[in-house]
Amino acid sequence: MRRKAIQRKPRPYKFMFAICLSGQMSNHLICLEKHMFFAALLDRVLFWSDEQPLDLP
Repeated sequence: MRRKAIQRKPRPYKFMFAICLSGQMSNHLICLEKHMFFAALLDRVLFWSDEQPLDLP
């Protein structure tokens, strides 16, 4: 029995969106540090918004 290999075709522009909803500034920095690590590991461009998120019910 022969196994098929899945061909990976990554897109040239890959992004990762960081969402950090923790309360204090130190928690935001820890969250961004984790996102930066995984973005570098996955070879992606990290971006985030500096605006406050909307309070949804």
